Amino acid sequence: MLNINERRIWLISNLGGIMIHILCHIILNSIKINKEISVYINSIGGDLFEGLIVYNIVQLSKFDIKTICLKHASSISSLLLISGTIGKRLCLRQASLYMHQPNVAIVGNLTVLTEGLLNTNWISEDIIKIYMKHCCNDYFNVVKALIESIWISSDFAIKWTAIDHVV
Repeated sequence: MLNINERRIWLISNLGGIMIHILCHIILNSIKINKEISVYINSIGGDLFEGLIVYNIVQLSKFDIKTICLKHASSISSLLLISGTIGKRLCLRQASLYMHQPNVAIVGNLTVLTEGLLNTNWISEDIIKIYMKHCCNDYFNVVKALIESIWISSDFAIKWTAIDHVV
């Protein structure tokens, strides 16, 4: 659901290709307007690679992006939540984040599987660096959280500096 004039985007359910491309389009076209975008999140996540596209676009933007978790920010959605502008990453009181290691399916012969595993390690390290950057946590804490596949409450998300305020 979009309200382009108000710069509000609602990420509800699974983050699929069409929603990801619409989100990127709005963010890129807002560069001329220089107005904050609000992204409301209640999502189980979605495609890791498409989510990373949005993450990169958000990082390139020169204006504020306010992220608000309504109930769930799982998987790549939690990464998008933490990527908002510092001071403008919000959660409702009963909201929660789910963080885990990237899940990637690899199919093919032994060479393809070997290359796929190497790429998966590279992607996993990239995800760890993103969480470290935006949550100001050290490598050990981020890896531990991702390996354990944890749900965290909005209050704990503040302690972890994944968000800035509970509303």
